[in-house]
Amino acid sequence: MLSAESAAGAYPREAVAMMDAIICRVEADPTWPNLMRAEHGEGADEDVDALIAAATRAAEARSTACLVAYTTTGGTARRLARERPILPILAIAPDAAVARRLGLVWGLEPRVATQPRGIAAMTDEAAHLAADLGLAGPGARVLIIAGPPMGAPGAANLLRITHAPKARAG
Repeated sequence: MLSAESAAGAYPREAVAMMDAIICRVEADPTWPNLMRAEHGEGADEDVDALIAAATRAAEARSTACLVAYTTTGGTARRLARERPILPILAIAPDAAVARRLGLVWGLEPRVATQPRGIAAMTDEAAHLAADLGLAGPGARVLIIAGPPMGAPGAANLLRITHAPKARAG
């Protein structure tokens, strides 16, 4: 109701202010992080969750500009977005349908790209794409989560730190 009010109602500023107040209050509640963790549920892949937690923690460094999630089905990117990191998340998927669905997920910037041939190619592609999209400035840290060998759903097992390319002299 508030979003409809902000779009077409008589009091759009007040509606947006109310939504902001609600969000701020919920996120400031000390029990909110535990509620978010409770959503992980039983039977979740603890290894992937540990990797996601490590990436979220590593993203807190001031020199980090963005996170990149290589994902086949969208699961890795959704799990990363669920943690609500403060930084943007670039989700790279080989399938346009997966990328379109990821466009509906909070905090994700989905893009379609072919599966890289190896870890070095993946690292280079992620750093350049993050820089090209303006998500990472020259030399800024980029955190990459992936599951080599690429293309196997649910296999996130790699956290790699790289840097966006330096600006070209020109």
